[in-house]
Amino acid sequence: MKAIKKSLTEEEYLYLDFSHQTEGCIFPLHTSVTLFLLSYCDCKIFKICLVVTKEVSRDSSLLRDDLIQDVEIQIISRQELPPIVQNCCLPAVVERSDNFCRAGLAVVLRHIIQKSYEADPLKKELLELLGFKKTCLKACAEVSQWTRLCELTIPLAIENFLRESS
Repeated sequence: MKAIKKSLTEEEYLYLDFSHQTEGCIFPLHTSVTLFLLSYCDCKIFKICLVVTKEVSRDSSLLRDDLIQDVEIQIISRQELPPIVQNCCLPAVVERSDNFCRAGLAVVLRHIIQKSYEADPLKKELLELLGFKKTCLKACAEVSQWTRLCELTIPLAIENFLRESS
């Protein structure tokens, strides 16, 4: 029981890709999916860091309307990422101690669901998102067809559709 209480109080940072335009925000597909799940789970336990590739305004007040309310948001550059995350594909979650990193869409989504359930065990419907025996999104894309579908096939199909439809 002590391990659960410790993990709930331990601060975790969620790093997401972010692009910025003069007339609004562009969230890459993986970032949009992650933000949607955070909203769906009503999860406010992560500190969100939006990672940009080029220098932009660091004023996050413009994002407050688009993102989850009552969540700390920081805008950082790729160079400001903790060393453990710099060679990872985002999204990624890092514990405050910077000793452990979870990277990749499936792993991060699974972690968000589990943390949301730990924070509020009455939300049993959240665990149903992990499917039969709570194993969905558990294996890497090279092993699991379901993870491959979520991380690679669907995002590529959507990006190709958007590219061809415009």
